[in-house]
Amino acid sequence: MHRKQYLDEAEQIVNIIYNLTVEKNDRKIVFGKICEPYCESNTQLFKTFKQYFDDNYESALRNHYYSELYNLSYPIGKLWIYRLPLEMTLHGVKLVTASVDNDNNTKGRRKGFFGDYILINPNATIENQITNMEHVSIIYLQIHGLKNTSSRARDLSTWELGLYEWSKNYNQGDSLVKVLLLGNEVLDVEILAAHTKLAPYFGAGSSSMFTFVAFCVFTTAYYYGALDFGKILIGIGAAICPLLAITSTFGFVALVGTRINSFLFVMPFLIFGVGIDAAFLMVSSWQKLTKRRYTSSQRLALTYEKAAPSVAVTSVTNVVSFAVGAITPTPDIRIFCFGTSVAMGLTFVYQLILLGPMLSLADPCEQQRYTRELTNQRNCEKIKTMSQALLHAYSSTMKNRCIDVTIVTITFFYWALCISGVVELRSKLDATKILPKDSLLHEANTLMSDIVWTEVFIGTFFVNSPFDITNEETTTQFWNMLQELEELPRCRGYKSSYVWFRDFVEYSNGTKEIYPYGARIKPKDLKYFLSNNRYHFEKSVRLSKNSNSTVNKFFFTVAYTNISDWSIRIDLMIKWREIVDRYPQLNVTVYEHGGMFVDQMLSLKKVTLQTALLTFLSMTVVCAIFMRNLCAVALASLSIASISTGVIGIMSKLSFELDPIVMACILMTIGMSVDYVAHVAYHYQLPLNKREGGESIRARTKDGGRLEYTMNTVAWPMIQAGLSTISCVLPLLFVATYSSVVFVTAILLVVSLGLLHGLIILPAILLLLPDYLINNVCCKKEHS
Repeated sequence: MHRKQYLDEAEQIVNIIYNLTVEKNDRKIVFGKICEPYCESNTQLFKTFKQYFDDNYESALRNHYYSELYNLSYPIGKLWIYRLPLEMTLHGVKLVTASVDNDNNTKGRRKGFFGDYILINPNATIENQITNMEHVSIIYLQIHGLKNTSSRARDLSTWELGLYEWSKNYNQGDSLVKVLLLGNEVLDVEILAAHTKLAPYFGAGSSSMFTFVAFCVFTTAYYYGALDFGKILIGIGAAICPLLAITSTFGFVALVGTRINSFLFVMPFLIFGVGIDAAFLMVSSWQKLTKRRYTSSQRLALTYEKAAPSVAVTSVTNVVSFAVGAITPTPDIRIFCFGTSVAMGLTFVYQLILLGPMLSLADPCEQQRYTRELTNQRNCEKIKTMSQALLHAYSSTMKNRCIDVTIVTITFFYWALCISGVVELRSKLDATKILPKDSLLHEANTLMSDIVWTEVFIGTFFVNSPFDITNEETTTQFWNMLQELEELPRCRGYKSSYVWFRDFVEYSNGTKEIYPYGARIKPKDLKYFLSNNRYHFEKSVRLSKNSNSTVNKFFFTVAYTNISDWSIRIDLMIKWREIVDRYPQLNVTVYEHGGMFVDQMLSLKKVTLQTALLTFLSMTVVCAIFMRNLCAVALASLSIASISTGVIGIMSKLSFELDPIVMACILMTIGMSVDYVAHVAYHYQLPLNKREGGESIRARTKDGGRLEYTMNTVAWPMIQAGLSTISCVLPLLFVATYSSVVFVTAILLVVSLGLLHGLIILPAILLLLPDYLINNVCCKKEHS
């Protein structure tokens, strides 16, 4: 990149960028008109290097020598007496070998009026002689703008996206230089583009879910001897409720003025998968009453009586779990959780006000079918006999205390494994993880992390209190703080720091001390010093209008190296803040480009733990409202904690790291886990004299009878719900995005562990408990 033709093209690119015009709504946005106050500071270092590189190059070509006053050596060059920190803009530099450098230094010199002229070796490359660099990989430029008004912010965002499109078109040509861009707006657009690719897969997921619902409705109807045209209406009702909830949610989110971000495109898969759970319970309860002589209204009332508590528990817990997530500090996750919570609530409402009436409308078809007598009665009886035998075998197996103890023992080992995974879970936030694999931003991010940040990592420090340069106490505090910052491990040294006050003291006093405590300076020299374009400090200092010796605000930078790992960046940020906090009089603010991610990672574990506990407590409260048995509530809560811990621990073992997406999945896991344990706990704890549909429930005086009744009521709907959830989200695996992989993994784990707990672990624990704990019902009420 330091060859003449490459630098010429790079200079052309910089000029194009400053004059690039982006049109929007008949307005022309030119960066050169909206870049204040950073217009010159953005690229001044590169332009200065290029100017004197050209001077030396032309002199070498024309005169066969160049001036030693223009020393363009990496990492710190020097123009006359002024430092030129080339390490800030040139990266991936390979220096000339020692032997070549010695040859260049012994070529010969010619005396000049202002300094020596160094003769050029005609047999060597000019670029390697007028600099000490053999190869340069990257020219790194930071383009800043001040978003001090909403209109300026919109203009800068629009211009950034226009620059990104221009760079893609530019790179398709026969250019020597490749332009790569990183920016927040570009990142958002790339993430949004990745998630819009979910649309075809949403169609595949919804189609598979519709197919599965139809299969379940018709096979269940066949089992109960009620296969008729009314089941088509029931299948449509079961599937259309989540679809209406999704559509309504997007409309509501837009109506209240919340932006629709990329994560909301994952929400439909989640709603389709989870929202069908309640429908299966209602349809199952409805079809069990097929052969009984009830009117439509009586049958619907009994269906609501039997299914509504379980449906309410799961729906309300899902709504609450995501509502808690909507108060998290990460904006995009907040929007996702808000939208999902609204969609979950609307699904519940639609199932009550739409699916129920559609069940009632399908009743006449079943009544007509019943009066004609079913021809497949014999086959239905065979299937029923087989299913009852399977259920009885399951119940008999689970009644074996040795098996129950073994299951509980294995569960303890499972807890130990998962807890170790939770402890090992690392916080790491990398925005590029959620980019599609074919995104152009990956190359730019790789170059930044592997080369730029490895070589030079800049910390910017803003001094916000008025700074009197003649006050010895104030200046002493500043030098102490600066010395601490520059003595940290990995610091590149004071020569790589950009500190206007140190250079001004040297300019005014002539001292060469690194930390010139007590140096006498001339305040009247300050304005001239700052206006001198050799120093380029004018934009970093805001002078007081009332005093020549007071600076209202200023910033300085300190450079570090080998800071590509996030754990090192976090540790460095903590040390920076600890140091500046020791000097409250200066009121220093620390800034670095990834500071937002660092802050989120620093708080992510704490926020996740607090949010997860709040969600868990909310789930427990909701369960307690619908279950009157304290033991059942405790076991349901324990199962929720067990499933959630399992999902988090296993994901940690699978090398997932804690970030906002994983945090959202944790909240989702806590909410979804209720679906698989609340039904079992609720039905198992029902009072023995409970009457449903006017008939007493038999065979419930023993634990096996309780379990057999519970599984007969909820096992098949629970399995149906789990399988439908998986069938709906599996198409997401074909989308090469990080967020889809995280959500699919979490859902597969929560469904698998949920079914394992609901069908095996929770029943085993319930059967080991004495009857008086199960029968200890709070707020007792007799049922006739």
